[in-house]
Amino acid sequence: VMSSSSTTIKEPKAWYGPPPPPELTDNAASLELLSQGAEARVWLATIDISGAISKADGSTSSSSGGSKRSVHVGSGINVPQLSSLTQHPSPLSDESSSSSSSSQSVKVIVKERFPKKYRHPALDMSLTKSRTKGEARSLIRCKRAEVACPKVLAIA
Repeated sequence: VMSSSSTTIKEPKAWYGPPPPPELTDNAASLELLSQGAEARVWLATIDISGAISKADGSTSSSSGGSKRSVHVGSGINVPQLSSLTQHPSPLSDESSSSSSSSQSVKVIVKERFPKKYRHPALDMSLTKSRTKGEARSLIRCKRAEVACPKVLAIA
């Protein structure tokens, strides 16, 4: 019998298929696979956002090689791509509007849709893009309606 003060720690699940995307492994301090299905994998990542905040304050410019890449998801909303999240925090993130000199890390859920080899590459890219944007739009609508849901920080 476990006492109420003890914490249950689950071993990370092993993943099958391709390794995690570089955008995820380059930006995450820790990474754990939560779920994997036929369409996607869901990761729990810990990301250091203090670097992102200091870079957003002006130390990164497009002329210095850091270009802000974003995805338009509709209703005038652009969400940064995952690869540029640490250089340009999402305008939808509460963390991006605060500044702090200490190291801040945040746990985030990352859904990775990987390519399907059985589909034509152009069709696969189109379906993945469409589904990803649709999911982001749905989460943003839920957030605006004050429904408890994850924030959309970036799109890969």
